[in-house]
Amino acid sequence: MKMSDIAACRSQMGNRIQSLRDGFWAPYAEALSSLTDDELVIDVTIQCLENTLQQVASMSEATEQGDIDFINYGFDIITAVIPNLIATEICSVQPTDRRSAELFFMEFLYASNKGRVQAGQKMFGAHKAGNDPDELANEEIWYTSEWVKGESLAVSSGTTVNFAATLAYFEVRVSTITITALKESDSSVMTITDDGSGALVGDIGSGTNTIDYVNGDFDVDFVAAVKDGTKPAIDYKWNLESNPSMIPEVDLRITSDAVQADIRAVRGFYNLMSSYDLSRAWGRSMDTELEAAMAAEIRKEIDGQILEEMRLARPTYDTSFTSASTDYVAQVEHDRGLLNAMVESANNIYQRTRRGSGNVMIVGTNVANIMEALGTNYFKPAEGTQVGPYFAGTFGGKFRVYKNPYYGVNEWVTTYRGETFIDAAYIYAPYMPYFTTKLGIREDLVGRKAAATSGAHKLVNADFFDRGHLV
Repeated sequence: MKMSDIAACRSQMGNRIQSLRDGFWAPYAEALSSLTDDELVIDVTIQCLENTLQQVASMSEATEQGDIDFINYGFDIITAVIPNLIATEICSVQPTDRRSAELFFMEFLYASNKGRVQAGQKMFGAHKAGNDPDELANEEIWYTSEWVKGESLAVSSGTTVNFAATLAYFEVRVSTITITALKESDSSVMTITDDGSGALVGDIGSGTNTIDYVNGDFDVDFVAAVKDGTKPAIDYKWNLESNPSMIPEVDLRITSDAVQADIRAVRGFYNLMSSYDLSRAWGRSMDTELEAAMAAEIRKEIDGQILEEMRLARPTYDTSFTSASTDYVAQVEHDRGLLNAMVESANNIYQRTRRGSGNVMIVGTNVANIMEALGTNYFKPAEGTQVGPYFAGTFGGKFRVYKNPYYGVNEWVTTYRGETFIDAAYIYAPYMPYFTTKLGIREDLVGRKAAATSGAHKLVNADFFDRGHLV
């Protein structure tokens, strides 16, 4: 999909949401603005309100009017539920106005072959280099420069000494060429350079051993056979000004994925006489209490699914922290080392992606115990708690911490929250965030009603997560 198409699509969506905010949903937009300054949260909520209104309207056409009693309180519940989802703070939220929809995320790719950088590789991500699968390439730091690092020649058969080809970039700057290869007999390194006059010197054999700086043609013989299955590599510098058509390119790719919104539903029951007693004794409505409980359960499960899929993005633990202190270190002093483990966890993400360090942490209760016991110099607690996962505070002055009772007590997950809606590691696409039916009374004086939610989920990039545990 072209960037212009995405821009047009997002512009249309933005105009539509703005018209909703300025029109029918203006009172709700104003109320939301007093609760949050996050425009994305407001836009997401308004779109969800509109989706639900359309659903109510379609259901009203197909049912008796008395079967649906949602307008008076349902929209207020949505306005309370959506801003309180931690999904809006830890992942990309892209509301959709239809059940089958497309989610968008972006990738930056190299578009040219240059040295060991290959077209189609992600610009931000770990690239494997050479013959060592554990070695991280650093050739991409030369991608925009005149240097070409690690351009590969042909594969040796174990008896090959001669290599002749044309370099990918030219004209070549004099006295910048270095060719290296492993010797078949003992795996030692053979090195050949240019002398600035077109001759190749060093560990050469009896062949031509020349380089044409203008067109990049070269012919070289090594002093001995090159190791079987390996490729000689050449580093050199090319004259960018003499051949600007060879300037390497990058590609910003906007990727879309078709998704289908899933449905969650729950039914609630209560005794009508008990409801009457509660109302008379305490002035509270059982219907309202049931509504609040079902809404809290749905919010908890939406967040819970997202957090669990984030945890499973990393099948094994990447980071650990020994929770027990040694005999000669006080426990509180030892516990301060947890911050070091968290920094390591965040930097693991940076190392894998070359793009962003982890800035959000979801922790089990034992991990939270250590953080909170360190005091406010290390952990700044947030106000209040909620059902299920919730924002607990800030750790080390840099990490937003969410407490999750559904993780293992000794586990944590670190993730990266990007700046834009398509800079995403995980996407949640709410369609109909909350809907409930009118209270119905059965012949046995039991009241019942149901609530439902619908939305899509998509894991985009597992490298933006790091999984840790206490040992």
